[in-house]
Amino acid sequence: SMSLAGRAIPSNATSANPQSASSHDPNDKLSTAGATELHFVQNGSRLQYTVLFENDPENATAPARKVYVRDVMDDNLDINTFQLHGFTLAGHAYQLPEGRDSFNGNVVLDLGDAEITVAVAINIDSETRELIASFTAIDPETGFELQDLTKGVLLVNDESGRGEGNFNYSIQ
Repeated sequence: SMSLAGRAIPSNATSANPQSASSHDPNDKLSTAGATELHFVQNGSRLQYTVLFENDPENATAPARKVYVRDVMDDNLDINTFQLHGFTLAGHAYQLPEGRDSFNGNVVLDLGDAEITVAVAINIDSETRELIASFTAIDPETGFELQDLTKGVLLVNDESGRGEGNFNYSIQ
């Protein structure tokens, strides 16, 4: 069976400011449907997956400065056929060239009133069969994780989708 775990790292205020804020990140995973109500797929078929995450307005009071998602691949899947296709953050889609199995780099999100530099790392560990995705808001002045509680990778979500993200991949 496939498991999915993810979380948004809370944006807790420093001790100099007793007020705290937090983000909350529920996740979902969509997959190739398969045939019949048992969802059979032909052996050797390439399965498409999209992992969704959100800074949930029901529970979040601040932007998510870091999003971390862990997905463990089923033993029946051939880890050597893994291909990462792209990711989306706050409505900004990034498609990757064919044949990529990872992405490590920075992207800049234009959120209207602010530009946010995001360090993106999406990698698969062939030994543990874990796919780890992290999205971290970076302070462009220091190069370290952003400390501003009012900014982040994903704002608290609303009808515009500003607090939603995903990544997609395929595997046989």
